[in-house]
Amino acid sequence: MSWNEGSTRQAKLKAWDGDLVGLTACWGISNDFPIRLFYASSNTTFEEYLWRRPDDTWHWQRSWDGFNGAAAIRCYGGSPSNTDRGANRYLVLMNSNHQIEVWYQNKDDGSLGWAKCKHSRD
Repeated sequence: MSWNEGSTRQAKLKAWDGDLVGLTACWGISNDFPIRLFYASSNTTFEEYLWRRPDDTWHWQRSWDGFNGAAAIRCYGGSPSNTDRGANRYLVLMNSNHQIEVWYQNKDDGSLGWAKCKHSRD
């Protein structure tokens, strides 16, 4: 798979060449209109890149290993108009055991690092 014209092509991002490939883009939490791109680079790994309006460049954030690269990946929360403190962003992936994992970022913690949601039963 190759990217078309624009900054993704300039970044030389290499997607996995599979029959089904997970891919999604999410809006950011802050005002500079960031976009997070998640795409499968192998059958077990997703790459996370961040793009911000001021520099029009894709910046690598991390590799997500141990996830099904052919499965859909979803994110939600943190729309561009959401500037409230405490706004969360959620990421939903399928792990290699075919179980759903939910990860989150909390704007209040300052680091915006990802943390895995804990499963609880009522």
